[in-house]
Amino acid sequence: MQAYSEAKGRPMFAQKTLLILGAGASKEAELPTGDDLKGCISRTLQVESHNDFNRTKSIANETISDALRFASRSMSNNKMAMKLYTIAAEHISRAIPLARSIDEFLNSHNGSKETELCGKLAIVHEILIAERHSLMFLPDRLVKFDFNKLAQTWYNKIAALIFNCSLENLPAKLDALTVIIFNYDRCFEHFMYHAIMDYYRISGTEAAKLVKSIKIYHPYGTVGALPWMDNTPSCAFGADVSGEVLLEFSKGIKTFTEGVDPDSSEIVAIREAVRSATTVVFLGFGFIPLNMELLRPGKFSPDGNARKVYYATAKGLSRRDTALVERELEEFCPADSTEVNISNELYCKGIFTEYARSLALG
Repeated sequence: MQAYSEAKGRPMFAQKTLLILGAGASKEAELPTGDDLKGCISRTLQVESHNDFNRTKSIANETISDALRFASRSMSNNKMAMKLYTIAAEHISRAIPLARSIDEFLNSHNGSKETELCGKLAIVHEILIAERHSLMFLPDRLVKFDFNKLAQTWYNKIAALIFNCSLENLPAKLDALTVIIFNYDRCFEHFMYHAIMDYYRISGTEAAKLVKSIKIYHPYGTVGALPWMDNTPSCAFGADVSGEVLLEFSKGIKTFTEGVDPDSSEIVAIREAVRSATTVVFLGFGFIPLNMELLRPGKFSPDGNARKVYYATAKGLSRRDTALVERELEEFCPADSTEVNISNELYCKGIFTEYARSLALG
């Protein structure tokens, strides 16, 4: 690897910068990793047996049970529908520990609408709980965001890189940034909204406009728009919702098949962002084949990047697997020259510490 490159001679946000966030990125805010989320979903979808004449079973979680009762109302035989949902929930609860992620599990069972709905409901339920117990949760509107809680996270580190300019110059820096978020939570948007508002001492309306100017994609969907986004349905960060509302928000979650339609405008935009970025930063990303395939540009224009620099965390990977990922990134998106900086020893914050000078030169 080279210690210096022409691309590093320019500030991170003076060129096209792509930030790709996996579940490990939210972990620093105390949200679950992919493995943790599997465990939460398994527990949430547990089924209990009743000692009645028919030996019936039901989903133990009342909120998810209520959501499924609302869903079954449109069925011609709602009792049979509830039975099928219960069977699907029990199956997920028992079998999901065998999957690499909830996304891969749902992709493996994309022919079962019952499995899909139960999985999506559990995702929304658990992510909202996780947001509520995270370092970013604000119990009410009067509570100010405490950025000291995030001192040991990458969120404050990247804010420092972005905010080293006047408010007048901030839009240009945000315009150079694209963010692809494989998580279902809204941590990045929630953080940026409060960070911009507090740092520059501007109104929520002004901060919202700036955050909405960032090109942000959630290929697998999210648990709902935040209230300041002015989209519907909206859901406060870490909200406690009813079964009926949970059912509505589950519609915003996508399976892999739904998320990677190559003709969708979002996938086209994601792959173009990968192709055109000069600096690509992977944080807490697992590099699983499904997600790499989603990102991989299919066709390249002849005027590809002259230079592409990758920074990536690979915490938990062996040296051999880290080397395999490094080679994959070198071939991932053709450029005249490619540099890969990947470490299996760094957490997300560490990228912005280890490569602070490289990312901030200019």
